[in-house]
Amino acid sequence: MKKIRSFLVLALGLVMVMAFAGCGSDKNSVSDLAKDFKGVVHDKLGVAEESIKEMDPGTFQNAHVHEGKYYVCNASDVPLIDCDIYDDANEARECFKEYYDAFVEAYGDGYTGSYQYCLKDDYGYIVVDGTVPGYDAFGSRFASGGEICAGIYYSDNAVIRIMPRNDDGESCRNAISRLGLPMTK
Repeated sequence: MKKIRSFLVLALGLVMVMAFAGCGSDKNSVSDLAKDFKGVVHDKLGVAEESIKEMDPGTFQNAHVHEGKYYVCNASDVPLIDCDIYDDANEARECFKEYYDAFVEAYGDGYTGSYQYCLKDDYGYIVVDGTVPGYDAFGSRFASGGEICAGIYYSDNAVIRIMPRNDDGESCRNAISRLGLPMTK
């Protein structure tokens, strides 16, 4: 009995170490995308730089108005990709934390598919691929549920969202993979 207990404690410890190690393994890809959003999206997804707009988020009429920059990729052949760069890193963390807390609460029941999520002090992500029971962080059209492949990424002072424009999960999987961002397993 003592050997079994020791083995279980060791196995649990290894699982926790691997989970925490995996959580930070892709931080550089999120940081790189945030630092040069136009360049990375152009280079890795082939999107013309003219299809990536920079806007002032202070002019928006939503809950995430902030000081900084906002980029959106509006090319029709890739998923919707947007990036909020905050002047205040704490605001970026709070924005992502709202998504994270809502995700943890919403995905307890009724979700079919794979997902991963992680939150550290200056890095985190939420990635889903499956059927959502009803959750609007990935856009209001998913508030009532449906098939989705999407991700929300956070690093330092940036929050990046990749959401399908339609029910094209393959387009999202392809974009997330080519950008080198964490994906579901």
